[in-house]
Amino acid sequence: MSSTYDTQISSLTTALSDLSTSLDNVTDSDALVEDDTGTHYQTTYTYFYVPSTPGAANTSADDTGLGTLLRLGEYADVEQTAYNAGAGTYSAFFPAQHIADESGDAIYTNAAGGGKGILMACDGRILIRGGEKFYLNPKGAMHIQSDEGAITIQSGTDTNGNEQDINLIAGANGLGDLNTTVKRDTKTVAGEQYEKVTSVSRKYYEANKYEIYHANSYKEIHAHTDTRHYGTYFKMFLGGNIQVKIAAEFIFNLAFSLNIEPISKITFYAFKTDIGLVKTDILAWKTEIKEGELKVLGATFRSKAVKVDTTATEATATPVKASTGGITAEQIAAECANVNVKSMISLWEAKIASTAQI
Repeated sequence: MSSTYDTQISSLTTALSDLSTSLDNVTDSDALVEDDTGTHYQTTYTYFYVPSTPGAANTSADDTGLGTLLRLGEYADVEQTAYNAGAGTYSAFFPAQHIADESGDAIYTNAAGGGKGILMACDGRILIRGGEKFYLNPKGAMHIQSDEGAITIQSGTDTNGNEQDINLIAGANGLGDLNTTVKRDTKTVAGEQYEKVTSVSRKYYEANKYEIYHANSYKEIHAHTDTRHYGTYFKMFLGGNIQVKIAAEFIFNLAFSLNIEPISKITFYAFKTDIGLVKTDILAWKTEIKEGELKVLGATFRSKAVKVDTTATEATATPVKASTGGITAEQIAAECANVNVKSMISLWEAKIASTAQI
């Protein structure tokens, strides 16, 4: 019994001695350097790997699947093994955008880029929680992508209860582009909204556009405005409409124009000129008050159902005396009121002529 026990102790001692020698050899070959601040690896890579399904043996030979992988340095053999297994396997190790950016075996050989990189992958959650500020600062491009879930960016409040901002700055001086591609854009502004554009602004709408204002709308333009409508244009004012134009206005209409104003229309102007070929006024009643009128007409056509002439004119024939062979015509006086002057004059001229013949 004692002999068996001594044999086991001897075997354990030998094993510990071999392990110590192995560690010494590793240190001597500069593969592992231990100092007071931590573990210093001088290999091209090292990693921590937890399989999704551990095997029955106490070796890694029968471990399968990605549980958790943290690789430091250049790419590791576990990444090469995953790549050789096909896209169904290595897609769990590498981000989708990295796979799209690379091609062939560069998916794993260039996984660290041009230096010593870090690869973190797992089949569960990744939780990062900090008690103070958090800095994420790559030198190259940054890509954030969610395969199945939503992405939410939210700021909080400080210790004084002040709501904090979210700032999106494109370029070091804000001179880069901001590109958004969405199916539907919904924006809710609880307070004021201010937008300043220092260059050309363009908007293209390929569907209907609706704008509803429940408050006043103010628009001020200090330069030229060009508006073109290639379809119908409908505008309705349910309230008052006031337009003040200081400069000249030119309207050129090649089609039919119709204005319907059933209530009233009042136009004040200092000088008005109508130039045209044909003008037709159809009125039930028209009143014109003019101080003076000048008409130059080539032809005038008037058609009236009833014409009433009232002329306040009095025609008086002074005594006319004609003598022929001693015959004297008596004085004839005539007075005509409310008759046409031209017809009365013609009548008196005929009477005078007949009297002169007597």
